[in-house]
Amino acid sequence: MAYEWGLVNEVVPHAQLLDRAKEVAAAIASIPVANVREVRRMYAEIAELNGTEAWSVERQMAREWMAERFDQSRLAKEREAIIERGAARREGLRRDGPRLPLRDAIAHARRVEALGYDGLHVAETVHDSLAVALLALEHTQRIVVRTAVTLAFPAARL
Repeated sequence: MAYEWGLVNEVVPHAQLLDRAKEVAAAIASIPVANVREVRRMYAEIAELNGTEAWSVERQMAREWMAERFDQSRLAKEREAIIERGAARREGLRRDGPRLPLRDAIAHARRVEALGYDGLHVAETVHDSLAVALLALEHTQRIVVRTAVTLAFPAARL
């Protein structure tokens, strides 16, 4: 039922669960430690804040990170792999309902920015959120792109 509601993006048979969990864990572990630390630092900073104040601090920290510490060269090197991974994960996922096709992600991100929004939230329930975020970041100038739970288990010790 969670799959039908769009709360999860994948359901695997129990016999394949451990192997698939290990694949997902390996993907999570491949995220650069500096990026994970940055996200965890931001979580700690905004943990006690609410509403507009939390969004404001998150936006400021994200902008500082993108301007000062984000590794554009690493992103450029891994761009194709990110897109390929997104395409592979898309196979077999629901395509019915009010979901934005990946081919429309760039136009949507540009439209969000043109309407004056500060950010775009990318869910993980249809496409690889990193692939969508990459497309949005490459084709906009000022919006902050966020994902929901791409970074799983943020409390894990690194």
